[in-house]
Amino acid sequence: PRTIAMMTYLHLCTSLAVRNADLLLTDSRWAAQQIADHSDFDRHRTVVIPLAPTPDLQPITDAALLDAVRARYDLPPRFVLADALKNPAVLVRAWRALPVELRLSHRIVFFARRPDPLPIVGEAVAGGDARLIVRPSRADLIALYNLADLFVFPSWIEGFGIPVLEAMTCGAPLIASNRGAIPEVAGDAAILIDAEDDAALAHELTRLLRSADARQNLRERGFQRAAQFSWRTSAQQTLDAYERALGMSHAARAATAVRP
Repeated sequence: PRTIAMMTYLHLCTSLAVRNADLLLTDSRWAAQQIADHSDFDRHRTVVIPLAPTPDLQPITDAALLDAVRARYDLPPRFVLADALKNPAVLVRAWRALPVELRLSHRIVFFARRPDPLPIVGEAVAGGDARLIVRPSRADLIALYNLADLFVFPSWIEGFGIPVLEAMTCGAPLIASNRGAIPEVAGDAAILIDAEDDAALAHELTRLLRSADARQNLRERGFQRAAQFSWRTSAQQTLDAYERALGMSHAARAATAVRP
């Protein structure tokens, strides 16, 4: 009931805000299209302003720091990182289809902001295929991105996909779903698959875990892609949008004032 009440409240507030807005700012073209599809708001008054990586996201060259994080969580030498709340089942199914030598030499490391992810995560942990880290600190999460052989993000839907940008900025080779705004953010710097295609995911996991060159290629493309997102640019675009909205409001008031 609490969730239903909150969603109802947010829906009403959002509907009222959109109805009275001069401009609507959103963070992806996909989200802008969703707004157009599900409301009568003028698409030409929707402004797309992408997000950007925060300054703390970066490749870590301090081996002692990385070793400390590895020891703190008793991490395996090689692992695939994934969000335990973002469609973990497809990764677990794909993992079970990997060649035996890869399952023996690698593990999945799930992180989660809640201690109760879907039961499939617990099954993978109990079966020895995965570890679960609950609420890692920001610094530790950045280190996990740096330590991982791959970051797998098969999310069902994302309005932007901040973890995609985080992984690319830290140098984690990326496999992600092709849904929502993820392709728009990842560009050509990720392997994109359908969110429910465990066979395709197993194929790409096998290929990438066996090829350091393929992972390095993705890593370099990720750095290049992430560098295209800037908070300075986003801030300037937001300021420009505010000035445009202010001009529209002045024009509307002036038009009202001269009506007979």
